[in-house]
Amino acid sequence: MAHEKMNASRHSNTVARRLTFAVILFSSLITLVSTAYQLYRDYHHDTVLIDARLQQIQDVHLRSITHGAWVLDQREVQLLLEGILNLPDMQYLEVKVQDEIWASVGVNSANNVITRQYPLIYSNLNRPQNIGMLTATATLDQVYQRLIDKAVVILISNGIKTFIVAGFVLLLFHFLITRHLSRIADFAQKLRVNRLGRILALERPLSQPGKEDELDYVVGAFNQMRQTLQTSYDALTDSEEKYRNIFENAVEGIFQCSMGGTFVTVNPAMANILGYASPEQLIACVNDIGQQVFVDQDACNACIAKLKTNGTIKNEEMQWRRKDGSFVWVSQSGRLVGDQHGNPLYYEGTLQDIDARKQAENQLHRAQRMEAIGQLTGGIAHDFNNLLGVMIGNAEMLEMAVTGDGQAEGQVEALIHAIDRASSLTSRLLSFSRQQTLSPVSTNISALVEGLEDMLQRTLGETIDLRATSLPNLWAATIDPHQFENALINLVINARDAMPTGGTMCIEPSNVTLDGAYAADREDVTPGDYVMVEISDTGDGIPESIIGNVFEPFFTTKDIGKGSGLGLSMVYGFVKQSKGHITIESETGRGTTVKLYLPRTEDSLVVDHADNGTQPHLMGSERILVVEDDENLRQISTTTLINQGYQVVDVKEGRDAVNQLNEGQSFDLIFTDVVLPGQMTGVEIAEHAKRIFPDIKILYTTGYAENDVIHIKSLETGMALVSKPFRKAELLMKVRELLN
Repeated sequence: MAHEKMNASRHSNTVARRLTFAVILFSSLITLVSTAYQLYRDYHHDTVLIDARLQQIQDVHLRSITHGAWVLDQREVQLLLEGILNLPDMQYLEVKVQDEIWASVGVNSANNVITRQYPLIYSNLNRPQNIGMLTATATLDQVYQRLIDKAVVILISNGIKTFIVAGFVLLLFHFLITRHLSRIADFAQKLRVNRLGRILALERPLSQPGKEDELDYVVGAFNQMRQTLQTSYDALTDSEEKYRNIFENAVEGIFQCSMGGTFVTVNPAMANILGYASPEQLIACVNDIGQQVFVDQDACNACIAKLKTNGTIKNEEMQWRRKDGSFVWVSQSGRLVGDQHGNPLYYEGTLQDIDARKQAENQLHRAQRMEAIGQLTGGIAHDFNNLLGVMIGNAEMLEMAVTGDGQAEGQVEALIHAIDRASSLTSRLLSFSRQQTLSPVSTNISALVEGLEDMLQRTLGETIDLRATSLPNLWAATIDPHQFENALINLVINARDAMPTGGTMCIEPSNVTLDGAYAADREDVTPGDYVMVEISDTGDGIPESIIGNVFEPFFTTKDIGKGSGLGLSMVYGFVKQSKGHITIESETGRGTTVKLYLPRTEDSLVVDHADNGTQPHLMGSERILVVEDDENLRQISTTTLINQGYQVVDVKEGRDAVNQLNEGQSFDLIFTDVVLPGQMTGVEIAEHAKRIFPDIKILYTTGYAENDVIHIKSLETGMALVSKPFRKAELLMKVRELLN
């Protein structure tokens, strides 16, 4: 019954019927527009003819009528008017003389007319005289009647043609299209996947092979669809096996779990992640024996609550327990599967092993923690440097004041020794925090190690065999030689303490290239060429549980009072600040190996030893401007320079320094802190001074490397740097070097 109603509806609303209606509607619209245009042109033509006839009256008859009116020949005028009235569409003519109708013909009407008036002017003795008025009226009634008649004929004839064409279109469309579309629709309705039947073919006698039209394309598409359905149906029988292959061979764990919490099915990857030999063993252990797979039950409950609320979970990270009791970090995603009413049936999900990523994240967190510790220790060391600068300056003055008093000299010497130890401590803190002032140059590391070999052997003692090798073609490295020496000494001391009964220590440099793959797996490593210095020992080694903490400041395994815990942290900071890389490998009872990767340089000038020499402190007389915000430190620097013979002007901040420079009194040297209160830094003071006195010398001082200008490669000729806390001798030597 429903099928019959559908067919009835389909036949009552065919495309052919709608197309015929559209053709009739469009043809009628065109007919109306074209008829209106034609009638408008005919109307315009008729009105032009009427205007021409009225103009003919003026051109031909007006003179005769004027003469008849002048001689008062009413009979002649009447005859002329009657003759004019015979012209087509003329309705009424009259002649007025002295505002009275003197002669008239026709019927005067005010509707649908065109009226013209012509004055009757007669020339008498060459003097024109107006003797009356001729009025001519033409009617439009006949024009309108002709238009109506023509419109009726056009509309009837075009209507007949439109219906004939529409009927032909209807029949033609049905013959060419709609009957075939109906066949195609019937074919589609009867098509079944499990019994496709024969292919679709249309009976089209006018169709020519090789000249396909749209219907041929539709038939071809349906037959292609039929073939596709056949192929899909055949492939459907293989889908279960393919799904099983994917399920069995997937890298991620895949599982289905009932709403009661028991595993329905799991794949081998799932079993492998959790340490089981097979999926069956996992299901048996978890479901039957009750082996618990969740480590954090609270996290599990939160995950279940989110699943019930949202229907899905994505990348939920938690720890699961393996069969052997160990833990593994996994990322879990999944969804609830319900019936047609929305009631949950089971849960299906995936499990990804992210243990390696978690380890990498822990390494990153450790690096971030060390960075934070470095910032803290760097800030503390910076403040200590100012205090130590005051201490060392006063201690050296006190040393001069107590000359000859043996007891006092010993006490002052102990004080200076303690200050030096504190200065070394802050230097290590700054080195770890990568704020130590460095003077990197192109350095021959083999030659540097060779020069230190005797001292390193004395440090190790007789029971330890030092083996330092050299490489003839070793690249030069960009480092601070002094800081490299300190780092090497710290590593040697650690190795000595790890071999109390003796052993062997090796120092071996080599050329290495770290590629992108190596750098991608390690934090803060730049691919490129490096000089690698490997320092290894045969000592006690470092336990695996603490090897990740050895670079942290104040971390030490030595007894109280036998180590500050800053040796390896200083080495770590020096290497990182030098844009290098450091690794440590150790095994308990088998020794430790530390590898320093120092960036290669292409500079031609290579330093093969650290310059530890001093120059005699000659007296001076030059003018020096001292800029230092710490009053005590400024007083010590000023006193030291004055006692050496220099003329000194000291100020607290940049604004005062600029005022001194602008007053016009020349200075030979400016000794300024880099960081100052106010809006000007020591660098800006130096730039201002250079504009006034181009030859002035600049000596910077700072507690840590917080500005690129104090980097030795950034200092121009006539500039130098002395790091806080500085000794009197170091300050005088730097000043004299610049002034000379």
